[in-house]
Amino acid sequence: MTRSMSRRESRLVAILILVGAMALIWLGIVAPIMDGFADRAQQRTRLAGVYASNTRLIGSISRLRVQAERQRRDRDKIRILAPDAATAGELLKARLSDVASAVAGQIRSVQDVEAESGWIGASIEARLTLPQLIGFLDRLRNQTPMLVMTSMSVSADRAASSSQPDNLDVHIEVAARHEHS
Repeated sequence: MTRSMSRRESRLVAILILVGAMALIWLGIVAPIMDGFADRAQQRTRLAGVYASNTRLIGSISRLRVQAERQRRDRDKIRILAPDAATAGELLKARLSDVASAVAGQIRSVQDVEAESGWIGASIEARLTLPQLIGFLDRLRNQTPMLVMTSMSVSADRAASSSQPDNLDVHIEVAARHEHS
């Protein structure tokens, strides 16, 4: 048998039903709308950053074009163009020989040296005086394509026993970028 509720109990039940209805309305309608506003605010902030970045990039296009053109012009300064690696190696060895001959050095040998992929390497062994060595290095530095000196050893062992104390035995290894022409 059901007992009837007192006035106080019925108010309490009514308040609980009202609180439950408000919680359902909050969880079912208001909270998702508020979360959507927060999500869209974060998305707007992210998109504003992307927009600012894109605006800067668009503003720098002319500078990037000038830089790309300069790099296109200068790429022949940093690579040897040849149909294959063997031909590029021969060009590099010829360059070392020509430079040594230009400074009047005594060439002992010019050889291929292993290099990383996309690179070619060569070495030269020569007898040079100090002024010739300086001239040799200066000529290598100022010619194109640019080279990377991977190794250099200078020996003056014969200076004490030789009648020509200025002679230096020099071993230099260089590498250069290679690109197929």
